[in-house]
Amino acid sequence: MDENTLMKAALEEAESELCYVGHSLVHEGYDTATIALALDLVRIALWGGNGDGKGPEHFEAIQAALKAKREEEGYGEKLERTCVACGCTDSRACPEGCHWVWLSTEKPVGICSVCAPAFGAWAVGAKSHG
Repeated sequence: MDENTLMKAALEEAESELCYVGHSLVHEGYDTATIALALDLVRIALWGGNGDGKGPEHFEAIQAALKAKREEEGYGEKLERTCVACGCTDSRACPEGCHWVWLSTEKPVGICSVCAPAFGAWAVGAKSHG
């Protein structure tokens, strides 16, 4: 496989994965602006345009917008999620073991499987809080 064919195949895989992840996250209420910008870059490199009228002449501006959005979001900072009830985290689970039952889309907090029963149906999304 020559370099161009290899690069095209890799970019097609990246495009497919970004679409899948972005679609999944947007339906969970997450901000997917960085995924959309990265997808624009991949599509410009792969197809010569992002499908929304922006071509290679926009590549650097989109790249700068992606960098700015990442900085705004604190890209690279490790935000460890913490259970609001017991304080377990991504790196320190409950002694009996646990997993996330609910996670905030705005802050690195959630409710673990050990604490969820105390929160009732709200913890598993059956009803809204408040």
